[in-house]
Amino acid sequence: MKNVNVDLLGNNGASGQVARMLMANGRLNIGTMRPFVGKDGYSYITSYRGGDSKQPTSYSTTRINTNATLRRDEWKQLDESLLEVSRQRLGGVEDLISNGLVYNLGNAMGTTVLEYHDISDAMEADLTMDGISRSKNDRPDFNYHYLPIPIMHVDYEINARELAASRNM
Repeated sequence: MKNVNVDLLGNNGASGQVARMLMANGRLNIGTMRPFVGKDGYSYITSYRGGDSKQPTSYSTTRINTNATLRRDEWKQLDESLLEVSRQRLGGVEDLISNGLVYNLGNAMGTTVLEYHDISDAMEADLTMDGISRSKNDRPDFNYHYLPIPIMHVDYEINARELAASRNM
């Protein structure tokens, strides 16, 4: 494997070909995936409109008619906790990326295995005294190998009681 690609989506934008395409084409807006409960009890989403991602004026807040579970600051705390864990656990991945050890799959979500081929040792020359004797008449064998392409994910759950208890602290 010459190249491996890890796509990341975060507050600072997208890293990786697929992630950048999703962000650029409007197919994925991270803010819409985090509905939050406002101070008035209604549900809202925050969308990035463009410009400097560090400026609040680059974002718009829209009231929605679906349920939200967490408040805005609770989403921030959850994101910060997950980012801290990812920094600790994905240090090796960052080392691989920084050393150019990446392989772009193109459509990684639609690819379950990476197929690669190798060739057997063959075509070894014979050493004779007359050059007329027949050698092994060998030919190379091509072998197929498959490397599974997993999806790294983690499931988590915050039940209503734990959420209510965390809001009291």
